[in-house]
Amino acid sequence: MAIALYGVVGTITALVPPTDYGPQIPGDLADYFRDLQTINLALLGAQATLLGLVYPLVIALVGMLFETRSSTGHRLQIYFSETEAASVGGLALTYIAFVALQSLLYAQLELKVVGAITVLNVIWFAINLLGLAFFVLRSLDFIQPTRRVRLTRSYIANIAWRDQLRGLMLANRWVNAARYKYLPEDAAESEFTITPFISDADLVAREFSSPRRLRDIRFGVLSVALKARTKRASAEDKEIRTTLAGWPGQDYASRAVLVRGVGEASWSERRLFLAAFRFGPVSHADPIPTTEGLLAEGAADLVSLFDAGRLDDFKARLRELLEQHALYYQLAQTPQNPGDPPFNYGAMDAGFQSLAMEWVRAYIPLLDRLAERLSSDPKFLESAASLAARLQHRVGSAPHEATRALFFPTMYLVRGLLLTATRSRTLSPGTTPEPTFAFSGPKADAYTRAWQDVVGGWETFAEALAPLGTSKPAPGWPQIRALAPGLARHLRDTAMMVAVAAQSGETIAIRWTIDLMLKWDERNRRIWPTSSQGWAVGRALPTLELTSREWEAVPASLYRHDDRPAEPIDVFDAAIENAWRDTLLVLVCSLIGRSVSPAPGVVNDGAAMAACALFQNREFDAGASYHPRSAPLVTEEILRSILRLVGESGRDDAAYGRSIEELAEQISRLEGPNYISGRVYGWSGEASLWGQNTTHGLLIAASLNTLPAGRTGKIGVSGTIRTLLLPASDEARRAIIRHLEGIRDALPGIDRVHGAGIASALTASVIDVPELETRLDRVREWLEECLSLIHVAREQVLLSAPVDTAALRAISDAAQTKGFSKAEGAFPVSAFAVIDQSSDALKPRVYRQTHVRRGSYVLPPMDDRMGSEGEWWAHELVGRVGEIVLLDVLEASTPSRRSPRSAATYWKALSEALEAVRATGQSPVVIRPHRQDPKCLWDWTHGSGDRPSDFAFVRQPNEDDSYDFHLNGTPVYSSRAANGATWVFGVERLDRLTFQSFGEEGLTKLTLEPDAANPWSASLRLEWARRVRLSDGPAFRISHPKPSS
Repeated sequence: MAIALYGVVGTITALVPPTDYGPQIPGDLADYFRDLQTINLALLGAQATLLGLVYPLVIALVGMLFETRSSTGHRLQIYFSETEAASVGGLALTYIAFVALQSLLYAQLELKVVGAITVLNVIWFAINLLGLAFFVLRSLDFIQPTRRVRLTRSYIANIAWRDQLRGLMLANRWVNAARYKYLPEDAAESEFTITPFISDADLVAREFSSPRRLRDIRFGVLSVALKARTKRASAEDKEIRTTLAGWPGQDYASRAVLVRGVGEASWSERRLFLAAFRFGPVSHADPIPTTEGLLAEGAADLVSLFDAGRLDDFKARLRELLEQHALYYQLAQTPQNPGDPPFNYGAMDAGFQSLAMEWVRAYIPLLDRLAERLSSDPKFLESAASLAARLQHRVGSAPHEATRALFFPTMYLVRGLLLTATRSRTLSPGTTPEPTFAFSGPKADAYTRAWQDVVGGWETFAEALAPLGTSKPAPGWPQIRALAPGLARHLRDTAMMVAVAAQSGETIAIRWTIDLMLKWDERNRRIWPTSSQGWAVGRALPTLELTSREWEAVPASLYRHDDRPAEPIDVFDAAIENAWRDTLLVLVCSLIGRSVSPAPGVVNDGAAMAACALFQNREFDAGASYHPRSAPLVTEEILRSILRLVGESGRDDAAYGRSIEELAEQISRLEGPNYISGRVYGWSGEASLWGQNTTHGLLIAASLNTLPAGRTGKIGVSGTIRTLLLPASDEARRAIIRHLEGIRDALPGIDRVHGAGIASALTASVIDVPELETRLDRVREWLEECLSLIHVAREQVLLSAPVDTAALRAISDAAQTKGFSKAEGAFPVSAFAVIDQSSDALKPRVYRQTHVRRGSYVLPPMDDRMGSEGEWWAHELVGRVGEIVLLDVLEASTPSRRSPRSAATYWKALSEALEAVRATGQSPVVIRPHRQDPKCLWDWTHGSGDRPSDFAFVRQPNEDDSYDFHLNGTPVYSSRAANGATWVFGVERLDRLTFQSFGEEGLTKLTLEPDAANPWSASLRLEWARRVRLSDGPAFRISHPKPSS
């Protein structure tokens, strides 16, 4: 462009006379020419001097400032980009080259051309000076930490994030192509898998002479290829498997495998697959760093500062890094339309995990170093322990799906501290390690202080997740719903801290995590702006499941003892307390399940220690507030928690009980001593609410008081317990019944010696076997009383429940789909010339299915129903209708009777009957009562007995269930309607079959008949009616010879 500009100006100057544009040529041409040369050479020297001095000095200064950092690649890349060093320096070098070349041509050019070029040189030099000033000022900004942050943020927002977002969106579209409807979702149209990790045969690959990058995917072309492949395989009845192995953004050196699978791809399919994947060249310039890469570089700086003991610099750099991390969330947050849920790109799946998780994983080297090398200065770990809270304060507006990654750093740090404690444990050769131990050594104080910082940071994180203490006025339900998932996750991870500490057996960690768990509820709720009428809320009833509903769908009136409507904050306050109590119950039961006893009744490992401390409400940090005033796991609260969890377990994985049940499964998967990374480990049924019924029974028994000698006592069923026993949903009531019955049935199987040892440890008192037996009897009586209450209430509801006519209608409709049609009905229905319907009252037939569960057919349903019930009825009626219609046909046939006395005479009579029917021009058909009747025919078809010489049979496919074979070209059927004889008649006699129509109900009418003796039992009564009309023709009834004849 510079050459073109100089050429245009020089040409215009040479062709246009000076008088036309003003300048006058002086008389002394030689001196004037020398002055122009002097000016240009001076510009050349000045530019060369500036370029040779300023650029090396400034860049060297920046390099020296970052010399002690562990990595400078990304930081220098930001520096060169934001200072435009390459552009400004390149412009200066180009200027020097142009002016140097011009000096060789001055003597050959006209004076006015040289003057014009000099003017351009001066202008260009001035532009270079401005560029140099920009470079120097921006370099000074980059050297200053506060201004360097601004430059870094500018680079991230304008370059790094934009580049990464394009790749992220393409990868997300690729991974979820079927869900987004870019590719066929229906397996019948196309069945495929998107992954580069399946090692099937290579079907489609592309070769390159130079490295290439997968830039884009044409989903329309790819969809056509997948559908064509599936359609071809279906037509050829071949098994195929298709795996799309290409990955957007991936660089391929010489060969890219795009499609793997089973079954060859046709030429056209290969061409379509190749056209669907678009490749581009790989840039040789420095790649633009990712956002997580920039965070990882900052974390590496922090590691260096920590190793050097530079606390002030460490805290300043960490503060910069957190601001940078918060910027990512701000950039990823999308504008929100009214009524739409908030969305943040940080929650977007990039193929293996969310982008937000990639961000927090950048801190892993720092967390590893802090946990491994416990510093004598606690401020280092204190700063890192509050990392999650500080980030949450900055990005609190982001949705929980994006911020849930912030739970990772603290949990990772906890595991790192426990690993450090385990490594510090020294054992003498040949000794057996104790079940528990305490961290000791020169860093014991630092380790204890580290746990204090972790607990403090974690509690601050909870405040940041639910900043309700400063909400004035009280928050509304939408705000509460947004906060609930984060607080529930914090509670679950708090329980997991207790579990991992108990798993390690390190007593300092166990005590601090137990104290954290016990204080969790009071610390979070005490500062909430609850209303003055909160006392009237029925606190045992609300659960976090309510936060999945709109406030209008929350039955707020059910949760108050007076007529005033409940406030959202009061309901949420009670729900959080119940969630804490329920989580505590699941945690204690899981810990008891993980406890390893060296001998019956001996309970002394880390899991047992944690369970006992929680059960006894022990306080470790006595100077702190918020400790529960009374033990949270008393009998009444245990019973309430069990009923809440089971009553709201539901079928959905997001149900309240299921979400807390995940904690039990996570605890069951904790890494044991034989854990190997990368292996898949199973879990037992104990890692669920249903698997903990034995522990529930033992826990209830342990919570009971010892009765005075000679006295008996029962566990009372309070009004709250009655309410929880009878939830509105009958499905929940059935779940409670199953669980309470499971507890009751598990009580006899409890090892009394070991159970007494567990109960004694939990209560810190002596509970012997007879005392445990007495307590278990009381638990059994309570269970029986509760079950009786539920059964009586359900029976009352059942007796007044309306019949589910829609369900009966659906079964009736399904029942008549096959058996009454010519295409799918059994013989002889399928053989009638005409099948029609009539509203006249015809010959009725009733089919009953007895002893069905009445609750399955009432509203609302009170029992489970067979999923394929309609299909069963349709299949059952095919044979039933065919049999009854055949019975009507035989009754109306007026047959000629034959009574053979031997197998030979039977065959003769049968052959004559077949010939007699054929003689009338009709096609005979044979009906016999069973496949083994008559015995002679059974023997002949199975190769035994003296088979007649003219006997031949063959079985044809695609016939109904009553069909046996073709005998000398005549079909043979078996049906009980034949009643001890063989029947022969012409199929052409089956003229017309008429079924009665019951109006809108169709050809069948299904009703429910209650059982007077058992209210839970009933019968399904299916009624249908028919009429057969036969044409003229012969019919024969051949009795069977006795086997002895």
